[in-house]
Amino acid sequence: MQLTCRYNASPPVAEVLWKKDGIVIARNISVVANSSSVVINSSRINITHYNESQIQLTINTATPEDAGNYTCDVRNDVGNSSDTTVIVIEGVF
Repeated sequence: MQLTCRYNASPPVAEVLWKKDGIVIARNISVVANSSSVVINSSRINITHYNESQIQLTINTATPEDAGNYTCDVRNDVGNSSDTTVIVIEGVF
C-alpha cells in the first residue's frame, strides 16, 4: 500500500509527520537541502520518496490491521497543514 502526500510550501517544509489514527508512525525532518532524517515506528513502513513537493509512505504487505485514518501533517516555519485519507482493507487473507 502506498500513500502520497503532495504539498507546496514556502518557506520549505521542515517536517512531515505520517499518523495512523492520530498516532505518529513516521517522521521525516529536513536537516539541510536534499538531506533529511527519517524516524519510522514499524519495520513494514518505508518512506519511498521525498522531495520539496511530495512524500510517499509505503506499507509492505498490508493487513486488515493497517486499515484506518492516515494523516500527512506538513510543517514549516510559518505553520502546518494536514490531510487525512481513510484506508479500508478488503480481501481474503
